[in-house]
Amino acid sequence: MPPTLRPLTEAEKTDIELGRLLGKLTAHPTTRREAYQLLKKANPNLPFPDQDLEDYKQQEAVRRQKEEFERAQAAALAALEAGRARLRERFSDEHVKAIEALMTKHGIADYEIGAKLWAAEAGEGDYMPSNPQGQTYTMPSDKDLLADPRKWATDQAAKVIDEFKREKRLSR
Repeated sequence: MPPTLRPLTEAEKTDIELGRLLGKLTAHPTTRREAYQLLKKANPNLPFPDQDLEDYKQQEAVRRQKEEFERAQAAALAALEAGRARLRERFSDEHVKAIEALMTKHGIADYEIGAKLWAAEAGEGDYMPSNPQGQTYTMPSDKDLLADPRKWATDQAAKVIDEFKREKRLSR
C-alpha cells in the first residue's frame, strides 16, 4: 500500500515558517549579520564563510588601528622626552619646573613653545640658554649687512644688550 500523506502538526508548521523567516533574515542585507551572529551563538561550529571572512577583516582592521595608535603614542612620548631633554640642557632644574608648570597650565605639549612662553611671561624676551658654551654662532648674511649696514649694526647692538640683561636676570 502506498504511503499516505498526513497533515502537518502545528509544531511542524511553525518550524517551516521559522525556516522561511530565517531564510528572509539571512538574505536581507540589513538583518543578515545579526541573524548569523545569533546562529553562531547557538552553534559556534556552523560555517558561514562570508561572515567569517567579514569578522576576520574587522578584527584585522581593529588590530592594525590599535598598532598604529600604539606607534603614534610611542612616537609622541619619545618626542616629549626629547623635548624635555633639550630643555634640561638649556635651563636649570628650577626653570624647567617653572616651564613645565606653565605648559601644564596652558595645555602645551611642545617644550620649545613652553620655553618661549615662559621666557615671554618672565620678561626674558628670547629665552637664554643656561649653558652658553653649547651655543653656535653664525656669520651675518651678506644680504642683511649689505642692504643696510647701519640698521644691521643697531640690531646687533640691541641683541647684545638684551643678552646682557637676560644674563643678569637669570643669575639672580
